[in-house]
Amino acid sequence: RAPKQLSFHDHRMRSGRGGPRPGAGRPRASANPPVHHVRRPPVPRDCPSHVTLRLRNGLPALRTRGFLRELRASLRLACERRGFRVVHYSVQRNHLHLLVESAGKEALGRGMKAISARVARAVQRSFGLSGPVLHGRYHLRILRTPREVRNALAYVLLNARKHWRERHG
Repeated sequence: RAPKQLSFHDHRMRSGRGGPRPGAGRPRASANPPVHHVRRPPVPRDCPSHVTLRLRNGLPALRTRGFLRELRASLRLACERRGFRVVHYSVQRNHLHLLVESAGKEALGRGMKAISARVARAVQRSFGLSGPVLHGRYHLRILRTPREVRNALAYVLLNARKHWRERHG
């Protein structure tokens, strides 16, 4: 076999010195990284949105009577904002699903800022905690078609069944 000139990349791959390897590089901080600060898409006035708020690891489960009582009172006050309202919500063990309506991107941002702060304070009050509660920003999905709205509504309202099945099997 005639010798063949290798490129530097080929040499690194064959020699085992350097180059991409399975498991190489900086380890991920989390298997579930937070939502990063990226520019949000424009939000049409007539489209509802599906929002997910995740809580940090190590907090107690949210599905307790004390927390739900605090959350209901907080959501009632937060929904009195002009241009923003929570239509449906679902509380899971470590996250919340919200179907919201807003009068544009600014109203959605302000409303979610208020909701996030109220959820964090409700967690702190009901469990006697202090410090950060939410895991990053909220995840947003704009629902543009009636089919997406129907699917999101079914997902939010039936999500507890799915999580229960995953745990109890």
